[in-house]
Parts: sequence; C-alpha cells; structure tokens
Amino acid sequence: MIRIKKSKVKKLPKIKQNITHEFTVEKGTYNITVGLYKDETPGEISVTTKSVDLTIAKSINFFCNVISLALQNGTSIKTCIKKLYIELLGKDERLPITQSITNYILEWLGQKFLNEEELKEIGIQAPATST
Repeated sequence: MIRIKKSKVKKLPKIKQNITHEFTVEKGTYNITVGLYKDETPGEISVTTKSVDLTIAKSINFFCNVISLALQNGTSIKTCIKKLYIELLGKDERLPITQSITNYILEWLGQKFLNEEELKEIGIQAPATST
C-alpha cells in the first residue's frame, strides 16, 4: 500500500499585509497583489487586469493560484520562481528581459523577496539600486 504524506497547509491570517504593484506588458496593464504572512514572506499571489481578454486573465489567475498553493504548502518562493521561470526577450526599465506576463510576475517576486545571490542563481537580474 502506498501512503501519501499529507502536507500541513500554512494558513494566512484573516487580516494580512499586502504589497500591490502595477505593471504593463505589451498593451495590458496589471496589478499584482502579494498577501504576506506575519513574517513578511509571501503566502498568496493574485493579478487583476481589465485590459486583456478573459482567457488570458483566467490563465494568469490559474498561474497565480498554483504559486499560492505551493507557498501555502511549504514551497519556498525561491523554489517556485526557479521551477517556473523561463527567460524570454522583452522590455521594461526595471525588468529589461521580459515580455511574458508570467515571467514578469516571477521576476518581480524574485526582486522583491530574494537576495542578490539567489537572483543570480536563477538567472534574474538584480534590481538597480539608486546611489
């Protein structure tokens, strides 16, 4: 008989701190919201938009739900980004190598929650620091 180990779901507090970021990829404008645990690590990701068709919006929602479920079941944000990140060509002054909405989300999460060494390991450019 095969036994499957049940993972322990880490629930977010009912009242939680969020970070929201607006971005544009191609002709679509999006808002990414990250719900944080009390230790300020990400626990859920959502993206909203009104400027793309419903199929794309639902696909992005699905992608964010996968990341959220992984985070709540003990997967680190680093592992989520490392496993899902695909480098593509693109443009944005803060994230110059992305055109993919999903990659933008992963790159932004990486720049927000990972250190420079972790970003380099994954292949994401560290954010420019102002002097």
